[in-house]
Amino acid sequence: MLFILLIPTMNTEKMICHCDKCKYVLSEEKKIYLQKTIYKHLKKNEGYEPKQKKDHHQKSKDEEEKLKLIVFHINTNTPCGQKMKASYSETFPDKECFDKCIPHGGRKKKYDLEFVWSALDITNTCEYKGSETKKAIDHTKPPWSNAVQGLNGTGKTFSICHVYAKHIYDNAMDEIIDYYNLKIPKPSYDEWIKDAFKCGEPITEFVCELRKESNKGGKGSYLSETIRKKYNKTFIASTEQLEILKNEVFTQANKAFYQKDLWLQINGSMNEPDDFDIRWSGKFQIPEFTSVQQFKRNDSDCNIHFRLTCSDGSSFTPILRWGYGQCISNIRLDYK
Repeated sequence: MLFILLIPTMNTEKMICHCDKCKYVLSEEKKIYLQKTIYKHLKKNEGYEPKQKKDHHQKSKDEEEKLKLIVFHINTNTPCGQKMKASYSETFPDKECFDKCIPHGGRKKKYDLEFVWSALDITNTCEYKGSETKKAIDHTKPPWSNAVQGLNGTGKTFSICHVYAKHIYDNAMDEIIDYYNLKIPKPSYDEWIKDAFKCGEPITEFVCELRKESNKGGKGSYLSETIRKKYNKTFIASTEQLEILKNEVFTQANKAFYQKDLWLQINGSMNEPDDFDIRWSGKFQIPEFTSVQQFKRNDSDCNIHFRLTCSDGSSFTPILRWGYGQCISNIRLDYK
């Protein structure tokens, strides 16, 4: 049964929308629209079901399973594996096709797969980017365009991440301590950054207590919705810092790209050959950066984005973010 709550206004009658999508977010923010918009919502969002968010560990497990599936298809020469090999030969007609695949995914690995030419005693490293949903792959875009990031950048590698960490420590830490009533004294900056740049769960007493307290009763949203938004919006990189960022990203990204001989994109479930779209790409190197800027995508966006424009007109958009809980640990610079 449809319920629409009327909200009288000075000029035009507006209503709270109770379509299946808006009902899901009503507890967070009431959606009030004109009547004609309400009817559009009702039709468009009938039967809407929100996607379940996966935690970091589940995402890692899902990717590991995908890599195992690719290896299985190729090494047992299933119809799906034959399609992958045929696609490789079409992309690289002057090269002999590989005969074996080895998984290498993991946090400390620089690539996901290794392809082997046994008779030639040759191996090629490969980065995998994929989607569970079958959708056409745009061959005009880089192979990581539909992924969360093209490359993962460890925060301590980049000067801008150290500047950001000091910004949070100097301006936000006392506010965080007061809100959570933390008992362990505020650590020195050198002690705190052991966790700020750590890829994974914190190890210092202070940050461990912060993580524990922020996980109580949904209180973690304070770090994301208040602290992150407030202090990310006040973080403005200087011209000098942006120039350093440009040079560091160029060096680090090309170093990482150089370690990947191949890129493999697969969109779809890989149960049958018709279930997925596939694309192979060769080694990639970033052209020279000609400009760099910090920007926000819209007025409500509080993430820290940068745009690096290349000499060929292409661009990269690094994002400075926390990778393991907002203001908890793993400050990083990921780029697409």
